[in-house]
Amino acid sequence: MRSLLTLLLAITAPAAAIVTAVLAQFALQTVWPGVMNISLDGLSVDSYLTVVAMLLLSFLVGVWLRRRGPNRSSQAASFVAPIIWFIAILLTKHPARALSSMETFLLLAGAVAPLVALAAGLRWEGRVGVAV
Repeated sequence: MRSLLTLLLAITAPAAAIVTAVLAQFALQTVWPGVMNISLDGLSVDSYLTVVAMLLLSFLVGVWLRRRGPNRSSQAASFVAPIIWFIAILLTKHPARALSSMETFLLLAGAVAPLVALAAGLRWEGRVGVAV
């Protein structure tokens, strides 16, 4: 029963991190509508903050999953939601106009961020620096 619970948490925790980052963007836009008028290279700042939130939350989920249960099956299962997110972003229909280079970069960063951060969190051993 414990391994089933760990497996269920391994699947749902990364999905919760992705959903939380997206909901944080909507909350930021609701609380401070002017954030969409602040732009860097033609894209609003809230888009950048969403990618950063996904990186941070997915990394923390990876670290938490590593400490919770180091078995390989739950670690492999934790990549289900980020892979589905990656595929969903790449398969969505984009405007007919050509994507600007920064828009393409941010789109790909948002798709890859949960995968990379989760993998880094699962590999991180809690040490900063190199022991001499």
